Amino acid sequence: MGLVFKSFLIIVLILLIFAFLELTSDTGLFTNSPIKGTEKLFYIFELERDYGTKVSIIESQNTSDIFLGMTADNLEFGIVPTGSISKRFINVANDDEIDYKILLIVTGNISPMVKFDKNDFVLQKGENAKVTISLDSSLASEYGNYTGKVSVISKIPRFSFLNIAGGY
Repeated sequence: MGLVFKSFLIIVLILLIFAFLELTSDTGLFTNSPIKGTEKLFYIFELERDYGTKVSIIESQNTSDIFLGMTADNLEFGIVPTGSISKRFINVANDDEIDYKILLIVTGNISPMVKFDKNDFVLQKGENAKVTISLDSSLASEYGNYTGKVSVISKIPRFSFLNIAGGY
């Protein structure tokens, strides 16, 4: 093999390694969440919205004491007795001219209790999606107050060939 061909193979191999690392991990190499507003080799991650979230876990008792609340910027689960599941809903819209993925990430000490009915999904241009966010109080380590943040992040392909058949 000629030197030019060997050099070409090495460059292709290096690009394939970078592509594999990026495609198998939405979170990058050394972080627990995408770097918001960062351009990577194939994708741009943009923070669409942060919702502060909190809950007070109490011993199971009369459910008339439970209050529910949600503002435009917060997902409050209120006071939830142990063994209960509380749900909130958010709407995600794609007003852009391209399809992209939506990633939902929860952080803070509330995170082990929070689940999404859908995550890491394609939102086509002009499409809206309703996401159910569930909190399972049976997963709390003890009674008390828990807080965190739910981040809605868009994963936008940098190149049109990455958006083949609506999935990437």
